[in-house]
Amino acid sequence: MMKTNLISVLILLLVYSCARNEDTLDKY
Repeated sequence: MMKTNLISVLILLLVYSCARNEDTLDKY
């Protein structure tokens, strides 16, 4: 259970970081 939770959290962080990068690009 812990491994799956860690993997899901890592995926969420990657998606969140990608979304933030797109937002910063849109600002410029």
